Parts: sequence; C-alpha cells; structure tokens
Amino acid sequence: MAPLATTKMSSKGQIVIPEDIRKRLGLKPGAQFVVVG
Repeated sequence: MAPLATTKMSSKGQIVIPEDIRKRLGLKPGAQFVVVG
C-alpha cells in the first residue's frame, strides 16, 4: 500500500511532503513526482 499523509498548501502554492514520506520514497531536492488530486 502507498504511504499516505495529509498536508497543507501555503498561500504561495507550496506543499510540504512530510519527512517520513520523503525518506521512505527517497525524495531529494529537485525530485519530480506525480500529484493526484
């Protein structure tokens, strides 16, 4: 099952991916990923 978490978008449209998710997925600055909404 895919890791799930909730987060908020800033007034500038920025989204923070929780640290535990970033570590599990190996996301580094500049990484590209798909956002499903």
